[in-house]
Amino acid sequence: MLRIKVENSTQSEEFTLPHGTRAELGRLVTAADGVLDVWLKDSGCSRNQLRLTEQSDGTVLVENLS
Repeated sequence: MLRIKVENSTQSEEFTLPHGTRAELGRLVTAADGVLDVWLKDSGCSRNQLRLTEQSDGTVLVENLS
């Protein structure tokens, strides 16, 4: 399980990513079913900025979607 903390000048939120799922972060994320959507309140990032996927060995795959 991953804990994600988003903190910027207009936002301070924490999210929990259950094991075996993935999260997509961005200003207007529209991820598929079963994917945690994390909306970033930051005009400097893209609509679909980042994807985080926990791997079976405990590492995290980080993909730039922008």
